[in-house]
Amino acid sequence: MSLSQVNAVLWKCSSEELEGSAGGRNVYKVPGFGEFAYAGLGALAGEFKRMGVFNQLGHAIFNNIRAGNWLIDYHCERLQALALPAAFTAFCLAGLGSIKQIPRGSIPKHIVKFVLGLFHMVKFYTRTELFRQSSALQSIDDSFINALAFAITQFYGSVKSAETSLLQETVAAGLPHFAVGLARCWGRQTFIAFKGMFLRTGRYQEAEDTLALYASTMQHGLIPNLLGQGRSCRYNSRDTTWWFLQAFKDYFLTAPNSQSLLSRSIKMQFQPCNLTFASIIHSILQSHAQGIAFRECNAGPQLDSHMQSEGFNVQITTDPVTGFISGGNQWNCGTWMDSVGTSAKAGNRGIPATPRDGADVEIVGLLYSVVSFLGNAAEQRKFPFAEVTFGNGEIVSYEQWGKRVKNSFEPYFWIPETGPSPHVVESCVHTKGIYKDVLGSSDPNVDYMFRPNQCIAMAVAPDLFDHEHALVALRKIDTGLLGNIVDGGQLGVKTLSPDDSLYCPFYTGTEDSEDHTLANGFSSHNGPEYIWLLGFALTAKLHFQQSPTSHIMQHTVSLRKHITTSHWLSLPELTNLKGTFCKDSTPTQASSIATLLDSLLGLSQLRGDLS
Repeated sequence: MSLSQVNAVLWKCSSEELEGSAGGRNVYKVPGFGEFAYAGLGALAGEFKRMGVFNQLGHAIFNNIRAGNWLIDYHCERLQALALPAAFTAFCLAGLGSIKQIPRGSIPKHIVKFVLGLFHMVKFYTRTELFRQSSALQSIDDSFINALAFAITQFYGSVKSAETSLLQETVAAGLPHFAVGLARCWGRQTFIAFKGMFLRTGRYQEAEDTLALYASTMQHGLIPNLLGQGRSCRYNSRDTTWWFLQAFKDYFLTAPNSQSLLSRSIKMQFQPCNLTFASIIHSILQSHAQGIAFRECNAGPQLDSHMQSEGFNVQITTDPVTGFISGGNQWNCGTWMDSVGTSAKAGNRGIPATPRDGADVEIVGLLYSVVSFLGNAAEQRKFPFAEVTFGNGEIVSYEQWGKRVKNSFEPYFWIPETGPSPHVVESCVHTKGIYKDVLGSSDPNVDYMFRPNQCIAMAVAPDLFDHEHALVALRKIDTGLLGNIVDGGQLGVKTLSPDDSLYCPFYTGTEDSEDHTLANGFSSHNGPEYIWLLGFALTAKLHFQQSPTSHIMQHTVSLRKHITTSHWLSLPELTNLKGTFCKDSTPTQASSIATLLDSLLGLSQLRGDLS
């Protein structure tokens, strides 16, 4: 079976199943229990495991099984409708058909044995066959890492409403909110998850095809955040392009025969031509070096009914002195912290909660990671382009660009614990001994907010940082943003320090109120705790603190419990204060799974077997 077929057999949330069956089949519903998380056999296996197998034979699910063959028939009909290897389908139908012949009172225990047996067989097959090119996965024996790797199969599959002319299979950002249609494919989420999802599992062909798909939609020197089947793209993100470029770098350094991607001819979606992948990469970097300015296509209420008119203006510049990339304005959100208010009642409609206009610390880290890599590749004649032209007409090599960023980063971004700094406005500083979140925002206070984005830069570009300064910052992050995660309470990383006046650790995306800071999810990046950030925080700790394996793994105690008890057999996008349930969060998020898998497998490669 392919990765996409495993996805179809085990998973598929309600909207995916309804679309795949043309509205003829939803997830199975049990009276007294409710709907299963997935239509596939994975949901049934998960519930059996959660119930302790035979310890709750009076459960509503077992009562339903004893009362009739509805659940068995549901799965038989579903398997027959899927495009699967004939032998696999025949095996499943024969097993389930035989169980129907058993006396009704004995059926529950036999269906438990069959479904759990099949589930573990598919899980074993996924690890040993589909992920066989991942030497790290094959050599490790850790239940949490294995669960993360298997959860990858929940997100990669075929959904008709998200198919493109180049590729049927796509990555769902999270389920069930981001599963079908326009909401499914987000460039930023795809490439944040890219390394853990494809490279750590050895799925190099899917990795290359995904890179090629998004490369084909390049326009304005940008990769779209909203893919829209490659036709209705939206280019309102400043960071998606850099996550894409980082994914390309990781692929180039990891995949066998990766250099062949550079000469791959890509049919462009919005240009009447084919371009090589390498020329697309160079075009992106040249556009940023020169400067980007445009107004979004179809700008206005038909594109976004809440955004102010100025928010549709996209502008990006590169400072030739520092090499930093800056962009955005106070009326738009170009990074992953992209919440814009929608509440007229609370008075936040059209107001970005976290505009972060300026030079964002994680984009600067990604920029340095990419251009320094390309500088080395060009010097070794592995990349066919070596230089760009800045907006002032100066021609610089990738290597020179990287050196300018490195030489400027500490002086401009570090907030010293003691003594003045020529690039620090003391009146705006609340926390010292950390790195600025932004440089040059229209609101100077935004620069100095204590946020976790510095962890991303540390993880992707550790040699950009002064080692001692990074250690100081990580200690502040431990106490200020990671909180009690080691003690087993918190699941993710706080998006804003509790000491900040805007801190609000609760996200209510569907509840309107008169509270300006909270209404309709306005607080989503001002305190709630995101799981995907933990992967980068752990990688940063590994680089700088050289923490022992046991200390790193202590950060996963609550996550280990959650993934085994979750109806979704996965990890959520975010939680509220101290890991408490957030009803408006996706209960399973690709980036949460993939970044943790990446960081923990990176740990295992450096330290040996985690077991």
